[in-house]
Amino acid sequence: MMNVVIPRDFHYNLPSCSVLRKIQPLCAVKKTSLRSKAMTSPSIAQDEDVSSQAIILEPVREDGIDVLLLFFPGGLTPTQAYFPLINTIQKKSSFRLWATILDPGKSPINLPMIEASFDGMITRTKELGFESGELSISRIFVAGHSVGAWCSRSISMKKSEGFIQMGSFFHTNPDNLAQYPKPVLSLGGGLDGQLRVAGIAKHAGEILSLEPEMGYLNTNATKPVIIFPGMNHAQFSHGIPNKERGDIDAHISLEDARAQTAECIVSFLTLHVKAEDETKQLALENLSKCVKRTHVLYKTFWEAVENQERQAKYWQLQVAGLEELKEENVVVIKHDYMDNFVYSKPWIDAKEKRIFVQLYSSPADKFGIVKNIWIKMKSSDAIHQLLGKSAKKSKIVRAADINAETFHEALSLTPEVSRRKFYESGKKLRFIEDCIVMTSGQDWVDSDVTMKPAEDGSDIVDVQSTVIITPVQGIASRFAGMHYMKLLSVARCMEWILLDSFR
Repeated sequence: MMNVVIPRDFHYNLPSCSVLRKIQPLCAVKKTSLRSKAMTSPSIAQDEDVSSQAIILEPVREDGIDVLLLFFPGGLTPTQAYFPLINTIQKKSSFRLWATILDPGKSPINLPMIEASFDGMITRTKELGFESGELSISRIFVAGHSVGAWCSRSISMKKSEGFIQMGSFFHTNPDNLAQYPKPVLSLGGGLDGQLRVAGIAKHAGEILSLEPEMGYLNTNATKPVIIFPGMNHAQFSHGIPNKERGDIDAHISLEDARAQTAECIVSFLTLHVKAEDETKQLALENLSKCVKRTHVLYKTFWEAVENQERQAKYWQLQVAGLEELKEENVVVIKHDYMDNFVYSKPWIDAKEKRIFVQLYSSPADKFGIVKNIWIKMKSSDAIHQLLGKSAKKSKIVRAADINAETFHEALSLTPEVSRRKFYESGKKLRFIEDCIVMTSGQDWVDSDVTMKPAEDGSDIVDVQSTVIITPVQGIASRFAGMHYMKLLSVARCMEWILLDSFR
């Protein structure tokens, strides 16, 4: 049976397997002590400590090593939504697993709140019987979902033995998963429309790339990155997708999602807590199996994310339409800042037979991982003229055709199981005529590739690119002979096939 210890005046519906037990809150002396300790850090406000409202789930086992899981929920998600997952973890574990869930109340969960409440959560659990190890961090692990994971990983680094993030990923460069000094289990859903699958797939690629130096155990035990196919963002909690925030319907049951999640968490805990060697070997085999499946299904995706601009030379050669020009005749200047790109121009070095192309990768989602490609090329007419070729009128290369070709390449890179699911139920793309900008360059800059439901009511999404083509004659030389396009990257197409087509 799962004993649940809750603060006064907290109301919720318990799972049928649980036993409700109320306790008195911490005595006034201990509350004062905790708050005094919190106030020693100027970054932690006294009123941020909500540890007295934390919910404690006592172990379901009488024997085994004591282990504590400090859990931080996602935003707008009631704490009780995580009870079934935690109960599943407790049942699968061979430890006396305690779990303490921070309840932020009506306030959004945030880093100051977590820092102020962390020690109090541990103190309350110890008062109920949790036996810690020799060190203050011994057998203490931090887990979080979504923003709860995002906000808790910094304190986990200082005050726990390991960190478990669900539906979240390390986003900024200083906050680097590979360099994080504690073990981290990263779990994501293949249909997570809120945090996006690209971020955690990128993690998997980063960790795998280090295996020649860091070894097999780093990939599979210390920094395992696992994506569950068919699982969405909400299935780490109550399973109800927040579609306003982008999440989509799952392709697996909530029970299956919880079982897979719990199995991986238990295996991770087993590997990093003292246990029998045979038990650890089984745990490693389980994590390794899940990590390998992630590599099989998402390796081509994270490789596409890592090199989203690789087709730029090919696109310029297509526009040029000259067989004698090869990749070495095209130089791509990649811009990290849009302002620099906006004021740049492509040019041709006729003597060296080189075309200099300007390129900028525009974020296609709120995390900026998957990109659309903005490219400034020289037009076919300008290349023929400056290289002394005949002035025959070549066929205009459409952005729509390039996008269609890119999409078919993405399909070929998508694993068969994902491709089949897309063909069965994913929304299909139609690449419609380019939007030719005739007014000003600024209008082109302000635009991007659009993906909109078809106006004919069919279950098709129309993709359209904006394009500028300027004449060679009758215009200022600075603006003559330009061919600008906004295009889909292979990564963006793969993200559509794997995720967004199921919206």
